[in-house]
Amino acid sequence: MPENQSPAYRGLHPTAQFRRTKDTRAIMKNRLDALTVLINSISFEIDELKQDDDINERDKINYDEEVQRFESDLIRCALMKTGGIQRKAADLLNIKVTTLNAKIKRFGISPNGLIEESHLI
Repeated sequence: MPENQSPAYRGLHPTAQFRRTKDTRAIMKNRLDALTVLINSISFEIDELKQDDDINERDKINYDEEVQRFESDLIRCALMKTGGIQRKAADLLNIKVTTLNAKIKRFGISPNGLIEESHLI
């Protein structure tokens, strides 16, 4: 028997030693194949996450702008529903008339509920 042989193979019949070596090679090949598949899967997932991150950067939402847009739409609807009467629109929205008037000016809404041309830019 060769001296560099593993202790696990010493004392085995040469055919058994060959079979065990062949089995070990097959096991090692299977493990390498499984690791290759795993690495490819992880690499694919990393690429997908990078793409998702790029998409998320483009799709970020500005909270303040969205709240302002929502408020503006509510005020316009209330003004249209009340025929442009701010007191009734304020009652409908359950806010003070002064608050409504300030928001109308800030958002550039005309008293009848339309957007003023100066704020369309």
